[in-house]
Amino acid sequence: MFNLLKSLSDTYTWPVAARIPANGGKLTSIQFEAEFCRLDADAVETIRTKYINTINNRVKNTPIEDEFGDKELVTEVLYGIKAKDDSGKLTDVPEDIKANLLAVNGVYKTITNAFFVSINGEKAKN
Repeated sequence: MFNLLKSLSDTYTWPVAARIPANGGKLTSIQFEAEFCRLDADAVETIRTKYINTINNRVKNTPIEDEFGDKELVTEVLYGIKAKDDSGKLTDVPEDIKANLLAVNGVYKTITNAFFVSINGEKAKN
């Protein structure tokens, strides 16, 4: 057990499948690996609290002083994005493609959901 804890990297990858609108009223799935920063329990709790407070304030229609929605959460925890290249090897996605992906409606929410699944100890769905 101690060897495992010593060998943990500062980041880890988690599968994400973003569904985006396509022609003809269909959805296309884009699959990639989100590379998240490995945070300690205190940092995770701070992020979770800020996120939940933002959601609760939106529901109550209360002004939000420090917005911490999906975009802010992803900006804080996402280290990078990896995807399979033409040869099937997992590689870093170039910054311009990453920016285009993040600009698609719903992708921030999908990455947020993947982050919460990863820290809650749930198994990734294939």
